[in-house]
Amino acid sequence: MSIRLSTSIRERSAIETLKLAKKMAHRVGITRVTEVTRLDRVGVPIFVSIRPNSQSLCVNSGKSLLPLEAEVGAYMEAIEFFYAEQFNSFAISDINVGDLTHELGEFCLLDGIDSTAVKSVRCVQFDDPSSPCPTWLPAELAFHPFRDGERPRLYGTSTNGLASGNSIEEATAHALFELLERDCFSFYQIFDDSRNVSEFSLPKYIRSIINAARKEGLETIIKFVPNEFNLPFFVTLIHERSKITPLYTSVGCGLHMDRNIALARSVTEAFQSRLAYIHGGRDDIVQRFKSHETRTIDERISIAERQYKISIERQWIDFGTIPTHEGSKSGKSVMDDVTSVLKKAGFNHVYRLVLTPKSTDLVVVRVVVPYLENYSQDLPRIGPRLTNYYLSSYGK
Repeated sequence: MSIRLSTSIRERSAIETLKLAKKMAHRVGITRVTEVTRLDRVGVPIFVSIRPNSQSLCVNSGKSLLPLEAEVGAYMEAIEFFYAEQFNSFAISDINVGDLTHELGEFCLLDGIDSTAVKSVRCVQFDDPSSPCPTWLPAELAFHPFRDGERPRLYGTSTNGLASGNSIEEATAHALFELLERDCFSFYQIFDDSRNVSEFSLPKYIRSIINAARKEGLETIIKFVPNEFNLPFFVTLIHERSKITPLYTSVGCGLHMDRNIALARSVTEAFQSRLAYIHGGRDDIVQRFKSHETRTIDERISIAERQYKISIERQWIDFGTIPTHEGSKSGKSVMDDVTSVLKKAGFNHVYRLVLTPKSTDLVVVRVVVPYLENYSQDLPRIGPRLTNYYLSSYGK
């Protein structure tokens, strides 16, 4: 059985999942969850959860088109982060590189890393859902953060492929969507071949958000980005052209089998990103403010206008013509559908580590797929596909 929420497909209702998440809150160190929607001027529901003893972020966020679902998201992200920190609960072994099933470069090393100098890696066993045999993979890909003494980082620390759900299958499906989303966004950053989605073709509830934002001086651009998986993938940009703050452009991404869910995730994430800077509670926003402070007022205005101009100089596409794949009936069927998409595109291995004990009501997993990219300026991981794409696009 599946329940279609505004930004996901789940196996329990939002209210049922919220009850279970609240039961786990004390165990994972959540001290408060609160709505911060009114800190901004548009009204997209955003909640934050506070976990003071976190080893990474102390503030996590949840967004949706409905307040209840956003509240659930704030709890679930904090729960994910807690279990991603528990590497001491797992058997981690030093494995010779030659004994690994995959080469280190298949998981997109940090730029500049020479993997030929690496002789052994700290690893943990992942399961392959299609095979009874576990596989040793670098622990750095499993946990966040993973501390390994004085050894140099190969991949850095991130939460890509970390997801939660009401079942292992539901959590796995959402982890796969995130991996695909980050992969598509990596290529988008190298070469933007997107098409702007015609505002008049969008669902009414999305147009109402755009209109509410416009009344507050914000312009919202929604881009459809073609990709090799033929899945609906959107990038939403919110431009505050009249301001000279770091908020002049906020970005959100969304990918799903269902184009309406992908669209809603992209739009709500963009407004969540914007509100994170207004709220100021996240530990990872300081650097952006520091870089902004070095610019003059004229430079800030120029950047804002240039970004807006680039955003609108695109061909247009009607939302109704964008591919969609609807009809999955359960967490397992969604997982099977997205796994089939990966295999059709030539990605034959999906590895999963269940991070939660069997006794927990909600499940957190970490999923890894070889060769999927995850590039960002903060974490410049570059794999073979992105390298080849860059060389074919720019020839250098």
